[in-house]
Amino acid sequence: MSSAQNRKEFTSRFSARTTLLTGLLIGVVSGVVVYSIIVWTIRSSNSGMGSSSYSTESTDTQRLANSFDTIFSDELSQSDFFGLTESLSTLTQHDLKKLIKKSSNLPWNTRLYTLQEMLVEFLVHISPKEALASLVDFDEHRRLVLLRVVFACWSKTNLEQALSAATELPQSEQHSVLRAIFTEQNSLSSEDLLSISSKHNLESELIAWHRELETFEVLDQEPAKALDLLANDEIDDFLQMDLYRQIVDKWYQLDGMNIIPQIGNARLRESLWSELFDFVTGRDRVVALDYLFGDSERISRPGLAQHLINYWVKDNAEEAFQAVQDLPNSQFRNSMMQRLVFDWAETDPNAVLERLMDIPRFYRSSVLSAAAAELAQDNPKDVLDRISSFRSLPGTNIGSATRTIIRNWSDDEPTQSLEWVQTNTIKGSTLRNDLLSEVLGEYALEEPEQAMKIAVQEFISAEVYPNLESSVIRSLLFANRLDTAKELLGQVRGENRVSQTIEVGVEFAKKSQIDEVITLSSSIPEERNSDYFYQLVTRLTIYDRVSEIMEVISKIPNTEVQSDVAEQLLSAGYGDSTFTTEQVETLRSYVSE
Repeated sequence: MSSAQNRKEFTSRFSARTTLLTGLLIGVVSGVVVYSIIVWTIRSSNSGMGSSSYSTESTDTQRLANSFDTIFSDELSQSDFFGLTESLSTLTQHDLKKLIKKSSNLPWNTRLYTLQEMLVEFLVHISPKEALASLVDFDEHRRLVLLRVVFACWSKTNLEQALSAATELPQSEQHSVLRAIFTEQNSLSSEDLLSISSKHNLESELIAWHRELETFEVLDQEPAKALDLLANDEIDDFLQMDLYRQIVDKWYQLDGMNIIPQIGNARLRESLWSELFDFVTGRDRVVALDYLFGDSERISRPGLAQHLINYWVKDNAEEAFQAVQDLPNSQFRNSMMQRLVFDWAETDPNAVLERLMDIPRFYRSSVLSAAAAELAQDNPKDVLDRISSFRSLPGTNIGSATRTIIRNWSDDEPTQSLEWVQTNTIKGSTLRNDLLSEVLGEYALEEPEQAMKIAVQEFISAEVYPNLESSVIRSLLFANRLDTAKELLGQVRGENRVSQTIEVGVEFAKKSQIDEVITLSSSIPEERNSDYFYQLVTRLTIYDRVSEIMEVISKIPNTEVQSDVAEQLLSAGYGDSTFTTEQVETLRSYVSE
């Protein structure tokens, strides 16, 4: 379709819908004005306030400020209101700005917003730019409302200036302000409004506003369709968040919590879906949880209730905990309880520890570890002392929580965490061994010789896992400190020395330092050389290091060992799957007849 046809179609649909919107707006505004006058008239019959309070034409700032105070402390009669309007029309720019600033700090009452808008309108007629500047003291929400007032009035006197100024606002404000301008300019022909908007590169905003009108047209009858229209346009969802909320609010009034799964199926972006889900369920989360429990098998997105718990814990974890506890015993309840207590441990670990006895036994140990880890980020020593008080509580595993804290602590302060373990655990115990395995790896990066010395001294038996010597070597290899690891191999005990030498040899081979691989073989018993080389080359097959494997085997100094390794590789089936035909033939040539 051509651009001209698009413009023509837009103009036609725009005119019809704008006419409809105009009628609705005029009706709403008229109703509000009449209602306000009636309310003020009724109140005036009971008011002791004289009608002369605002009849003065004086523009003295102090007297005006005093009169303005009176408005918010006494009832305002109808005659007072008309007198006030007349007085405001005589004020100077300075007086109006002063009163607007004063009003921004007043507590809310039934007349505050109306009077603020009146003051702003009068200032716009004097200086739109000053009216815009006068809103600096208002909170974000109120500022946005008054911005719409400023630009709606401004557009009536100078549409071009108003549009130009609107384009300089932040995008979040610009979107709302432009809607106010377009609505105010409904008397313009659609072609004229489109032409003027195009001059300021706002044609897309005008079209977006037109689509919003279409959305509102179907909202009363088909909220789901209205949501679909909004979700499938080209406008950033963030800029339309208020409109999304209006649609969902209307939909909720019609169908209640039944809209939850339908929103979930609307193919919205995850962040938008989460925002709307919380908007709906936030009205009554207990009711929402009960609804999701009753519908848990039918709803197509099982994570809905977990999203509810996530938001709920941030706002009121105690209420969420009680609501989940009150659910009938079921898989749904167990799942919600698990999500709740772990989220709670992250957001308010102190509260979780205080309620640990009330948390189901099945989750206590894991929750204790999670909460303790959060708290230990600031003072691990104090937290380690604190969790010891839970040792007698059924379902808790102090050792697991302690390991979590020590692991995290050693990342930042390996020396201090090592000292704590050595001071507060029993030598030879499995707990001490577990904690040392967490600490020594980090400590080895600072003091490798001392770390290996401690690992040897703390040795319990070959059957105890994890092996502390292995923890030291593994940490050094991970940090790419191969030479240091090689130097420490001589301190590794008995059988473990072969396995650790293989670990170091593999890393040298991966760096194509084959001579180092061969040199390492001399540090282990001669009768274990075949095991060393065979295990090393089979490990290299995992990393697809075929050329390194061939070079290692070719450089094995002992021909008997070389033959044994090559024969084992071929017998184990590595030949066809790992090596080329030529390489297989080379391996066969190493095998003794």
